[in-house]
Amino acid sequence: MTVLGLMHVGWFTSNLLAAWSTAILEQLFAQVWVYADMSFGFGGVFIGVGLLRGARWARVSGIVLCLLAVFSNSLWFIEYYDQGLPRLVLVGTAFATLLAALGAYLLLFRWPTPDERPSP
Repeated sequence: MTVLGLMHVGWFTSNLLAAWSTAILEQLFAQVWVYADMSFGFGGVFIGVGLLRGARWARVSGIVLCLLAVFSNSLWFIEYYDQGLPRLVLVGTAFATLLAALGAYLLLFRWPTPDERPSP
């Protein structure tokens, strides 16, 4: 979760700095994908820290965020695939989608039961 969140925070920061340097900051926030990067980025970092600390809400939140990231990245890929974007952008989105799917799988099916968790 934390890695997925940091990837999206990086994309959001990159887009923000690029728009700020060309003075088109208002146009940046007119795009829905900027809000997706911001939400998945900060949400992923927050939920990732919650998972590391063992918060009760973190598992369900992680599942929801991972599934939303898989669907959102798939929609982004469908929309921008034939737009002539650099291959690195497409590979990064595909990698983030695979990470989100892996996260959803691990949180859904490989989460340790209370009996398997080490005692503090």
